[in-house]
Amino acid sequence: MDRIFCHGITLFAHHGLFDEEAHLGQRFEIDIDCYTTTRAAERKDHNSAPVRYDHVYEIVRRTVVDGPRVGLLEELAENISDAVFEEIEAVDALRIEVRKPGAPVPGAFKSIGVEISRQR
Repeated sequence: MDRIFCHGITLFAHHGLFDEEAHLGQRFEIDIDCYTTTRAAERKDHNSAPVRYDHVYEIVRRTVVDGPRVGLLEELAENISDAVFEEIEAVDALRIEVRKPGAPVPGAFKSIGVEISRQR
């Protein structure tokens, strides 16, 4: 199985359990790996690639920024997964990592997050 990925997607949105997170918003960082076969993409017509990077990015952006507010990163990752599987038939499996670098948690850390792996 081949992997097409978009790593380091950084978006501003209003997710989280705390009122401050809903009101002020915060940065989210997302990595997504889509597992598929790229053999069809070897044709001369590059627009016929089964998984397009720009489409994956737009699904992530739309889900995180325009989608419903969620309390948990796990919910956000599941929503992204559901949207990718719904819109891109060629994706057989995926891995999504969602991080909150500015999570309202006491202590020093680079980021806090969740990683999920899903298959059709």
